[in-house]
Amino acid sequence: TLLEHGVLEGIPTISSVTRLSGTVHVRNDQIEIEEVTGLAAGSVWKLEGTMAPLTHPQLEVLVTSQADLAPLAARLPVLREGWQMSGRADLRAVCRGPLGLQPLLDCLASAKIDDATLTGPPLPHPVTHLSGRLAYDGLAKRLTVDQLSARVGDEPFRLVATATLGDLPRVRAQGALGRGHFTVATRFTPEDVVIDEGRVTLGHSELQLIGRLSRSAARESVVRVTGVFE
Repeated sequence: TLLEHGVLEGIPTISSVTRLSGTVHVRNDQIEIEEVTGLAAGSVWKLEGTMAPLTHPQLEVLVTSQADLAPLAARLPVLREGWQMSGRADLRAVCRGPLGLQPLLDCLASAKIDDATLTGPPLPHPVTHLSGRLAYDGLAKRLTVDQLSARVGDEPFRLVATATLGDLPRVRAQGALGRGHFTVATRFTPEDVVIDEGRVTLGHSELQLIGRLSRSAARESVVRVTGVFE
């Protein structure tokens, strides 16, 4: 079956997919998606895979795109409040599992970012030349940042991090900005950002941080700082 000029609407975050075209085969009780392309969030996406059997659907698909980050980032809730991102990324996602009223899909997604730029209200300088790899495990709700590099103003920046994005997200990260290095382990509760471990080094100075930052202006933040500052 040849698909041309199709439209898919009501998709969370990206809203709709237009200009759907490609080839889909129905053989026995299996649907084979040879290659279907569509336009969403300002970029062309490609889809291939299978769905079988039709009576108890199981899905296995591969989605890829060389995505324009600006229109994609504009649709992400976390980046809507004054944040802007530009550049391109190679995106790839593999999803498999049963379909139903509450589908439980095992999705592994990755992004290779090359020379992107990020600006936002909290940043004193734009983050430029942003490059690196990110991977997301949908079932584990785990995001891994692998050797992200950039420049913040005139200073080089590097980051390696792992985030678990459950009801109580946790982040472990280490990196460097200019001549300084940092390590941090945090938990995000409804009331606070809890710093379980923090370490900052610059030259002969080394500081350790532990405590909590209140997420409400009505509550006090408490952070203990120890170490040597020169």
